[in-house]
Amino acid sequence: MEKKGAAAIAVVGGVAIFLIKMAAYFMSGSVALLSDALESIVNIAASLLMLYAVYVSGMPADDDHHYGHQKIEGISSLIEGAFILTAAVFIIHTAIERIFDPVPLGSVEAALGVSLFATALNGGLSWFLGRNAEAIDSYLESIAIEPNYRAYSNIATVYMAEGRYEEAATNLEAALAIDDTDLRVWLNLCVTFELLPGREADAVAANARVIALAESAVAERPDDGVMLSFLASAYAVAGRAEEAEETVEKALAVAPDDMNVLFHAAGTFERLGDRDRAVELSRRALVAGFPLHMMENETGWRDLTASPEFREMVRKLAPVPDEA
Repeated sequence: MEKKGAAAIAVVGGVAIFLIKMAAYFMSGSVALLSDALESIVNIAASLLMLYAVYVSGMPADDDHHYGHQKIEGISSLIEGAFILTAAVFIIHTAIERIFDPVPLGSVEAALGVSLFATALNGGLSWFLGRNAEAIDSYLESIAIEPNYRAYSNIATVYMAEGRYEEAATNLEAALAIDDTDLRVWLNLCVTFELLPGREADAVAANARVIALAESAVAERPDDGVMLSFLASAYAVAGRAEEAEETVEKALAVAPDDMNVLFHAAGTFERLGDRDRAVELSRRALVAGFPLHMMENETGWRDLTASPEFREMVRKLAPVPDEA
């Protein structure tokens, strides 16, 4: 993703998360939730500074800056540190006030629910921006507040991108213990089991569940391109090549410009051994807006994204949605 685009998304997402966290604070009056909200202000300020720094650092050299403007990024980091220190001082001051002048808490359970949503949103934003460590921290915080399906499934996705397959499998199974009807989670579990020694039979069973759920969904919504692409991918995993190719072509006919359909179609053709078609569909997915870092982090795509054909395609596309 372009640095400017990433910074802009970070600002918008940060403002949304801050407002949600402040709502949780006003509902409860909790200093802990205020502290959490103020952290978001620091993130917003940092993102704004990053956006400005990226803009300035991209300016060419001039009479006053013979070597360009790249040093502004270092200065922005210093200012960000000052914001963090200021927020910390304010939080400490507020906490001390509450010690000597206690205030009864309000709707704690409702406020924690709102805070949980904000934390999950922060994890999703971090993952989308490629900040895996931050995403993991946010999802772990969400699970600590209240174990929930979405946090388990999302943190598993990040663990998969990090190559931490045992942890991914554990969290995917925890998600499915809460809700076993999401075929995306079953598909991720299948891919994870494929990469874990001794879990081949589990991978086959998980993929069979994906096929059953996808076939049921397609029967109800035969023009759902995304669902067709999931089904095609599962057929390919099961070695049902003819059904996989027929289904993926239906998906592409129904939704030829959907970046998610294009992404899954590319993965299906890679499974079927058609590298040229996989690369072409990957190109179309990138042009449609699918983030390159998410494609490169996709566990089942390592051979494709490392191939000379794929790298050459990305080079010709430059700048793609994920690169400056």
